[in-house]
Amino acid sequence: MKFIFALLLGLSLVSTGFCADSFKQLASIHDFAFGGIGYAGITSEGEILFREIYSSDSAKNQFRDLLKVGNIQAKCYALVALKKLDPEFYKAQIEQFKKSKKNVSTIGGCMIMVTPMYSVSANIDKGDYDTYLPHK
Repeated sequence: MKFIFALLLGLSLVSTGFCADSFKQLASIHDFAFGGIGYAGITSEGEILFREIYSSDSAKNQFRDLLKVGNIQAKCYALVALKKLDPEFYKAQIEQFKKSKKNVSTIGGCMIMVTPMYSVSANIDKGDYDTYLPHK
């Protein structure tokens, strides 16, 4: 019984560290991208990290924190998540981003673009990324 408890505790600590690493990496992600990217149509690093955080028990708080400390691309991922996880908080935050002229590095398919935040946030608000949300 002690062995099982120790094993579960160890796994818990490993997964917590894994999630912290995902948060740190997503906070400084270079591009905002969902769906297949590049010639091979691979899943972006940002989307993989987004899904890891989204599946955690603390997803709502982590995405709230990401909205505070992340770079502009990370804030886009946070807004996508918070639209579903915390709609009231999302509604209180989205308007400021819809007015922002900061540039977001985005990837769509094979196209790497610099897109103004007001455009990306308008697309988030109208639900363009909702289909990429894992069911929770």
